[in-house]
Amino acid sequence: NELRARARRGTGSQSLAQPAPLAAVDRDAIYMERNWELSHEGKRWWDLLRRDALEPGYLVAQLDAHDPETRARGNLDDFRKRWPIPQNEIQLN
Repeated sequence: NELRARARRGTGSQSLAQPAPLAAVDRDAIYMERNWELSHEGKRWWDLLRRDALEPGYLVAQLDAHDPETRARGNLDDFRKRWPIPQNEIQLN
């Protein structure tokens, strides 16, 4: 309680935090914070896919923005969003 009181500048029993209205939450800021916190952990690709489901075309726009040679390497069709299933796994199934 002493720690809470010091952090909240009160008795520690009351909460001074006011949640922001949902409309005030900036989705871009959340994705950027997640990118910073989880850098080098392999989460970025899945975040791009998830966001592309909400905002179609986002994945292609981000790949073009960060690597202009992406289109020169090949097309960016929808089927390329997923990792291929290894042939031996297909055969085992």
